[in-house]
Amino acid sequence: MLDANQKWTAGEAVRQGRMLTCFAPFWLEEPVLADDRVAHARVPAGHGHPLAAGVTMYTRYGRRDRCANSWAGV
Repeated sequence: MLDANQKWTAGEAVRQGRMLTCFAPFWLEEPVLADDRVAHARVPAGHGHPLAAGVTMYTRYGRRDRCANSWAGV
């Protein structure tokens, strides 16, 4: 499990994910900004590792929106 703490752009996250493949990560945690729906859809498609996200969603509204709007379909 690798945590990037929202430090990368989508392009950087894809490149880093590809480079980290040799370590067989279980997931890549929040590689891009937490509310960047487009990047969250693009990143796993670019390297194949699952993403963990939502750690920085502090209210029920952010979680409700994430559940209501399937981010995978963005």
